[in-house]
Amino acid sequence: MYPLAVYAHPGSESWDAITRGVRTANGLQTYFKCTLHSLTEPLSPTATDADVDAFERQLPAATPAITGLIFCEERFHGSILIKEILPKRIYVSCRVPKGRPAPFRLYLLYQIAAAAALTGRGNITGHVPVSLPGFFRAGDGLRRERGRER
Repeated sequence: MYPLAVYAHPGSESWDAITRGVRTANGLQTYFKCTLHSLTEPLSPTATDADVDAFERQLPAATPAITGLIFCEERFHGSILIKEILPKRIYVSCRVPKGRPAPFRLYLLYQIAAAAALTGRGNITGHVPVSLPGFFRAGDGLRRERGRER
């Protein structure tokens, strides 16, 4: 089982959904073990734009080191939802239209799974269920071994 650290601020409006998402991710598979850690402060003093670059400058002093998936309530400049600092960290904004609870939970689960794969914590595999003549056959796919660069 490969570890994936997930970080969020407990005072955030998405804390409960993130907590449920981590529990669900752990219950749906046995390949990764996600652990939720509390950030002591939000990434930004305001709930508008997160300054990931400023946060990144502070991280070398963090003990223990912060690596993994970081959820934040703030949005990123230019309406970007994800900022990757691979292979160490992936920042994900929770500023998405929440509408019904199910789509937001799926968004969180997808981000957890993607972070586990992209930060080199596990293998990436996938196979297509159908054929597309001239392009691929049913069962074709890919496999990227854990930690191997693209």
